[in-house]
Amino acid sequence: MKLRFVLTLSFLLLSPRGALAIPGPTSLITADVSPGCSFTTQLDPIEIIGNTPGTYIIGDLGYTCNFQGPEAILTISSSGGTVLVNPADTGSGVQYKVKWGLSPFVTLTAAGPGLAETEFGVNPPGPPLTEVKGAVSIQYSSPLTVAGTYSDTIVFTISP
Repeated sequence: MKLRFVLTLSFLLLSPRGALAIPGPTSLITADVSPGCSFTTQLDPIEIIGNTPGTYIIGDLGYTCNFQGPEAILTISSSGGTVLVNPADTGSGVQYKVKWGLSPFVTLTAAGPGLAETEFGVNPPGPPLTEVKGAVSIQYSSPLTVAGTYSDTIVFTISP
């Protein structure tokens, strides 16, 4: 038993050329990638909707995330508080609702002076970099009564 131990030890310490093998320095190489999302499709900068009350699809909005999990948040914000405003109309404008994908229509809630927003907690499905896409719709029920252009600006962000 002792002889067998000595032979085994000898094989571990000798390299194929018979010289003593001494382990060299080692290095672990790593790279970190932070979780992130990006848009894959975007809406046109100007979307023209009908001038009669109803529901209008203004385009598709898609994104991908480099991870899978519940951390992604799609935020829709409106500078006018989801109100279509016409400079020629001295009234309060026309309230509208917005919808993305399968979510229900929502009126954005105040996030500050003249700013309203809502967040959709979105769980990236499937493996990382799987595209998630949904139609963006606008809905209003009050008529536009004064000649001129009614408008509002909505901004979409995705995080992280």
